[in-house]
Amino acid sequence: MKDRYGRDIVYLRWSITERCNLQCYYCTLQKEDYSNNPMSLDVIEKLSNIFKRLGFKYVRITGGEPTLRKDLVEVVEIMSERFLQVSLTTNGTLLADISSDLKKAGLSGVNVSLDSVNSERFLKITGRNKLNDVIDGIYAARKAGLSVKLNTVLLKENIEDISDLIDFSLKEKIPVRFIELMPFGNVKKEDFVSQEDAIRRISERYKLESIDEKLGLGPSSYYRVVSKSAEGIIGFIPAITHKFCDSCNKIRISSSGELLPCLAHPDVKVELLDVIDNEVELKERIKKAVELKPFAHKFNYETSSRFSMKRIGG
Repeated sequence: MKDRYGRDIVYLRWSITERCNLQCYYCTLQKEDYSNNPMSLDVIEKLSNIFKRLGFKYVRITGGEPTLRKDLVEVVEIMSERFLQVSLTTNGTLLADISSDLKKAGLSGVNVSLDSVNSERFLKITGRNKLNDVIDGIYAARKAGLSVKLNTVLLKENIEDISDLIDFSLKEKIPVRFIELMPFGNVKKEDFVSQEDAIRRISERYKLESIDEKLGLGPSSYYRVVSKSAEGIIGFIPAITHKFCDSCNKIRISSSGELLPCLAHPDVKVELLDVIDNEVELKERIKKAVELKPFAHKFNYETSSRFSMKRIGG
């Protein structure tokens, strides 16, 4: 589908639960009550059929933490039968036991959130002592044949860990992407680290070379990074300092069945579940959501409303 600015909207980010087993402060508000009624498999199948008919081709399953759903493998099976590519964003803590089953169900790859490979810092950021579980999950996903990428949110809290993260990335031959912090949850302006700040720090230790390469469907810009003993690829997603809205190709489905045209405008949404059995009306609402998609976000730390990323879908 094309929006009013001529962008091809073919990519869904689909949250299947609000629940999460970590408490990352940049994602979570102080007190949250989670829905006990996530979309059923039947609803997911009905929506998948409609989105397929409207020309959507790619789905990234998100949360909350999607691996908390016991029927995640079935969700992947439903989606992989209808879309060209199905991938998953996860914190990796529960990935070790299900990677093989997810691959067999049709999952193509996982993006694993990893904000530090220092156990103390990991605990401070996430509120849970689960770094070893995440590492095990990364290894299991790769062994299962899934494409693996790492996502690291740039924070004042973890800026000292960038070199260790890159070393881990180079050693394991897994790309890492550094994401600028967005004004959600409990973050403050002083938590923010820009892409330029990160590149300056990285360049003190590594040789960086910008490359014209894409790993996946997202907006990352990539660099070849070279150390004394290894080389690999790192990426940046600078949503604040270098927004990429002109090429945005996605809309989001929240776990409660709301279609959000833009992450930066969580109050602009279209309800889907009240017309789940009315295909004509469902299609019209999806078209309306695409029509409502703004040309660009207006994120800033002074005026942006604070929502939990868990509720919107990461």
